[in-house]
Amino acid sequence: MLNIGKKIIKQIDHKLFHDTIKRKWTNYKSSHGERVYDFLSIFHRRFVNGKPLRILAKRNLSVRDLILAQYYHNNFSNYMQYDIALRVLALEEYFGNAQNGFNLYQKMQSGSGFNWKSRYKNLIQSYSSNGFNKANPIEVDHDFNIMDGAHRLALAYYHKQEFIDVNIYNGDRKRVFDMDFFWSNGFTPDECNLVKNKTQQILKTSLYPFVGVIWPSAYDIRNEILADLIHYDATNIKIDNIRDINLNGVDEFSHLIKALYFTDILDEKGCEKKIKLIKNSMNSEQYNVCIFDLHVNYPQMSVNQKNFQSQSNLVKKLKSTFRKRFENKVKNYNYDVILHVTDNYLQSLFCTELYKINQDLNKFFERIKYIPYYVIRAKASRQHPDFPNKFYFKSNSDIVTISEKYLNEIYNIALNFSYEHFCSLPYKTEQNSVNKKSNDSFELIKIKSVSEKDYKKVQIFLMDFMIFQFEILLHINGIKDTFRNECIEHRIFDKYYYLPDDDEIIIRLVEYYNNPHKSWYKNYLLSHLAELNKERLFLNLNDKTLSKNKLERFIKKLKE
Repeated sequence: MLNIGKKIIKQIDHKLFHDTIKRKWTNYKSSHGERVYDFLSIFHRRFVNGKPLRILAKRNLSVRDLILAQYYHNNFSNYMQYDIALRVLALEEYFGNAQNGFNLYQKMQSGSGFNWKSRYKNLIQSYSSNGFNKANPIEVDHDFNIMDGAHRLALAYYHKQEFIDVNIYNGDRKRVFDMDFFWSNGFTPDECNLVKNKTQQILKTSLYPFVGVIWPSAYDIRNEILADLIHYDATNIKIDNIRDINLNGVDEFSHLIKALYFTDILDEKGCEKKIKLIKNSMNSEQYNVCIFDLHVNYPQMSVNQKNFQSQSNLVKKLKSTFRKRFENKVKNYNYDVILHVTDNYLQSLFCTELYKINQDLNKFFERIKYIPYYVIRAKASRQHPDFPNKFYFKSNSDIVTISEKYLNEIYNIALNFSYEHFCSLPYKTEQNSVNKKSNDSFELIKIKSVSEKDYKKVQIFLMDFMIFQFEILLHINGIKDTFRNECIEHRIFDKYYYLPDDDEIIIRLVEYYNNPHKSWYKNYLLSHLAELNKERLFLNLNDKTLSKNKLERFIKKLKE
């Protein structure tokens, strides 16, 4: 009895949501205008097979990936979303770059029952004045098919907007605007060809190179891997911009791999595990990697169900195929120790720009050479051994000086240097002139700064990943300024000023005592305790809570 009741409810539910509303939508939209259409269309989009839709995720997705995802289905034999081309043609006419775009657009919308041309022009004017309205994100189904927002996507594409807000819903909702649709709506052969050609242009300009890396564990067979990649799908795949990078040991490799995965799903713990697996599969101690660009004509963009980001299904298949193909040629093979390729535009853009970062800071230190300063923690494990010729990502330089005047001078030099050095590319890519009143500009390189009386900081970010930071200090926590001034006399110059170990150990010992979570100081302290001048240490303490006896006990415990 219960099953019969459920069956009846399901039949009523299906009839209500798939017959009644659709019929009323068709009948009312022409006679009651846009307000009724908007209400019914929202209601219609909120249900699939009588079941309410829910938001799976809210994301800021690449406009390129979202466009490419619309043309993934049907293996490209008959595109499902030719309508985007008509919306772009209308935009081109609006901005004086084409003719007849709106006539073809209106022809496509002939069955809607009201003036879509006027509606679209209002949207274009709003976008031109205010940019993308973040209160109205594009709505897509679980496979990135557009449910609502095709006009906004066309606008974002036309104005070269990089990313756009998207709500991803459960369920399956396809809007079919294939070539059969245009034939049935009276488009001539010439008009259909125009739509096809514009679609091909949109697809071509939305493509971008994925970025691949062959790990040190497979570096010796890199030429074989690259040769096979080229022949894997010769009509669809092209490889170029191949270059080798020689890294200075496991520390530099670790910093690089953690940076590369910043926009990926792998977290810090996962990166550490991957580094160990790669190290276990290497034939030598040389941490060399091979970087390349992978161009794909039909990337088959879809959604990664793990994080609801865009993902190329072709690249996913390619990675799986090549891992299996070469697993017997790598010692102690484990998953993903051969190669990695980015999944989407965000990852590809990030990795491309990461490799462009100029890690040479010599010009900065040349500019502050006349100022009394020194760098503390210059030999820390988190700093590159070849600093300042090179630095680790996410590292910093701690610069101490002796007056507010010099503090401000170094700060201004660091700020100007950061813009000149790291922002040789436009550090903010504008979405053309139309979006100046909105927040739609996408920042590649961001410079952030903190300016306080006794402390300054300049941070350089790639997207939200910290590349490097300058910290400029007037005082050293827990230590008298007289000690700071003595350090100026003892400083050593080798491309920049840093401290000898007998000064450095005092600073680190006090800091480690106050911040025991900074465990990376411990190895340095243990290896330099013999150089510690205790009398000088106790003479220069500026922390009333830090007594001689406490420090003695701390040093004794450190040795144990």
